[in-house]
Amino acid sequence: MNNPSFEVILTDVEGTTTSIDFVKNVLFPFSFEHAGNFIQKLVVENREQEHQKVLDDLIKTSNERAKESSEILVIQSNDKSETQIPKLTSNVLLWIKQDKKYTALKNLQGLIWEDGYKNGLIKAHVYPDVPIAFERLNEAGINIHIFSSGSIKAQKLLYSHTEYGNLEKFISSHFDTTIGPKFEKESYQRIVEQIGIAPNKILFLTDIEKEAFAAKAASLHVRLALRPGNAALSESALKEFKTFSSFEEII
Repeated sequence: MNNPSFEVILTDVEGTTTSIDFVKNVLFPFSFEHAGNFIQKLVVENREQEHQKVLDDLIKTSNERAKESSEILVIQSNDKSETQIPKLTSNVLLWIKQDKKYTALKNLQGLIWEDGYKNGLIKAHVYPDVPIAFERLNEAGINIHIFSSGSIKAQKLLYSHTEYGNLEKFISSHFDTTIGPKFEKESYQRIVEQIGIAPNKILFLTDIEKEAFAAKAASLHVRLALRPGNAALSESALKEFKTFSSFEEII
């Protein structure tokens, strides 16, 4: 690499390092298919502390969202398990269909995908230019951080179980929506603070122009990914940001 203008890469996952089709056609259907059984385990069986928190957050989110939509079922404190399970399952399946970014849903999906990865039922897709780029960036002393709407657990599982082996070893840290929404400037400011480097030393890579404008407002450098299946970019975004089709253009 020849004197890059950045010292840190902050990258999105879906549509940037990983095909949208993998998320849409593999991960989401897998979580949809297994959500009911997994919720039953959370409610009925003995749970680890992490599992209890996921269940508590699903109930809390259900009751919060029920105030906004009649489609969401309220979970009563005195509901028995045989009532609670179908209500939660109904809510979760609706959120998956609607591609909601709720942290409670993402954490549940992370647990479901963990089972799938560990049992060999899922292998994560990354574009072939990604593993080469990650290795070269590491060799150049450029740290790689991930920011995705998917939970940190889901991110780590994906990069640990790719078709090209374990890429997690190249990643310095992960951020998800617990740091804030991806469309808000403040989320990137918090990430900058946690990474501990000036924002103009960070290059943010994404396929979503609303995220790009939010990151730019926080003084990060930004490039937009042009990958197969990604949404078309507006003229204003194409004028504002450089694009790339492969990480080879970054390194």
